[in-house]
Amino acid sequence: MDFTIECDGSFRSKVETALKNAFSPVVCETSGDRIEKCVAEALIGTKKIRLNNYDDTQRSYMENLISRYMAVGAPIEMIGMWGAVKAYGLDHNRSGMDVYDAMAVNRLECVANDVKRFYSPGMNTTIICEDITESVIGQCGIHLPQLIENYSAVIGKYAASLSGSVVFTTETELLQSIGKTPNEFLTLGEELTD
Repeated sequence: MDFTIECDGSFRSKVETALKNAFSPVVCETSGDRIEKCVAEALIGTKKIRLNNYDDTQRSYMENLISRYMAVGAPIEMIGMWGAVKAYGLDHNRSGMDVYDAMAVNRLECVANDVKRFYSPGMNTTIICEDITESVIGQCGIHLPQLIENYSAVIGKYAASLSGSVVFTTETELLQSIGKTPNEFLTLGEELTD
């Protein structure tokens, strides 16, 4: 993946290097039964792409978790949340995705590809678009739920057009899969806080 950044000086160089490193395959020497070490490196990242440090307990925890998936030959399951509306999206039609959305989804795909290089069952990533949470927190007009629905659909279609290792769903779809409605979910939340 090639990137061209329109700006001058050392900032341009730093940004291009960071982007190149973020989308470059992980290099890891596999040694015997320590494949989980390489998979953890793919998931946690390297100092080239991380902005902060982590301690060894996080790496050990991740390697132990990966070992459990490997013991049964199952794909590693990753679940994450995705805010469906950016702050400026409340005033504009955010029914489409932007370059930052595409880069984030592509980065998740790169991580999945790295994992698969070391562990053939690979990784399944489920991203949950916060359609209910964003609507309730936002409280910003009648059109917000429709904007969130459109945005979630567009980004989900984009992810599906790639390798298929990253799947987008919404909070509403998850609730429907267990026979619940968003209102039932929100009412439950009120009961728990009373």
